[in-house]
Amino acid sequence: MEREIIECSFCGRNSEQVKGFFRGRACAICAVCIVEVNSLIKKSEIENTQVSELIIPTPREIKSTLDQYVIGQDSAKTLLSVAVYNHYLRISMDKEDVEVEKSNILLLGSTGCGKTLLAQTISKILDVPFSSSDATTLTEAGYVGDDVDTILSSLYRAAGKNLELAERGIIYLDEVDKIAKRALNGKKDIGGESVQQALLKLLEGGVVDIYPEGRSKPGAKCVQMNTKHILFILGGAFSGLEEIISHRLGKQDVGFLAPIIDKKAQKENILARTETADLLAYGMIPEFMGRVPILAVVNELFVPDLKRIITEPCNAIFLQYQKLFKYNNVELYITDGAVEQIAKLSLKSKAGARGLRTVIENIMVDIMFDIPSNKTIRKCIITDEAVISHNPIIVYGG
Repeated sequence: MEREIIECSFCGRNSEQVKGFFRGRACAICAVCIVEVNSLIKKSEIENTQVSELIIPTPREIKSTLDQYVIGQDSAKTLLSVAVYNHYLRISMDKEDVEVEKSNILLLGSTGCGKTLLAQTISKILDVPFSSSDATTLTEAGYVGDDVDTILSSLYRAAGKNLELAERGIIYLDEVDKIAKRALNGKKDIGGESVQQALLKLLEGGVVDIYPEGRSKPGAKCVQMNTKHILFILGGAFSGLEEIISHRLGKQDVGFLAPIIDKKAQKENILARTETADLLAYGMIPEFMGRVPILAVVNELFVPDLKRIITEPCNAIFLQYQKLFKYNNVELYITDGAVEQIAKLSLKSKAGARGLRTVIENIMVDIMFDIPSNKTIRKCIITDEAVISHNPIIVYGG
């Protein structure tokens, strides 16, 4: 029997030239045309995407939403809410005689206290593109490492390569304390002060050439991005900053703080008194700090905070596990004692809220391995004993 030869109704190629056809009642399209049409549709979607008008919630509305996702940190959330509102109000305002300058934000706080979560949640509230980068990977242009424009490329990709949308997004740059200037015995500091200098244009607002696919790629396409309306939220632990602040305050003021027995209250009290001069003494350069005028302290988390984080927020870690278990028709419960034990173990790890997932994952890994293949499991209960033994109570059904 002779094989039927099919022709593409679009390009005229036949089944002897192209493998794969999609046939309709009166026409056919080859695999080559399908790929080309799909590519054209995607390109058209990107080019024709209109940036919707930005709806700016009030500071009170922003903080109210933050309260649903972030436990505690009221002072930082209030300051952030006002700063973000003013930033996006500035974008929407018509050009007038008085031009409002951009105000980038610096979040001071130890690892796992919620700095990244605050920035991510802000971007979700405003429905703007968001990207997160690590300052420790950045070096001055021409050296091994990432150029500073890579953080803009990340935002551009997060915006679906929509330049207009990307130019009003939010960039979170973590570990900025690691780019403090330091003496290198007369050698060039490519990882500290030089990086701060390279970031100045981005922070202040200017047109920057970026290479979304990488500068080294042959025929790499260059895109010009204006950072004037991009909000930069910087984060860093700034370990040792308390000593610099205490030294500035002097013996008399430190003596006043000394009787405070609560270490948490004492540390928060000192960090809350951070001034630009303290950060300059730490190793940040004046030009850099001049472009980051808003400072917010994100307090260290302790057991009461960590207990609330496990179950209270909209995206609470325990609710996430409950959802995973429910997908396999298993009910997941946790006792108050278990919540207390998990919080204590996380605090001991010194990883803050990030340590919670590690502790819970260690408890749950064996049961999560069994559940998908064992359809008789109906309930799983995490008790305080289970946190230590890594053996939750399992209830089976028929």
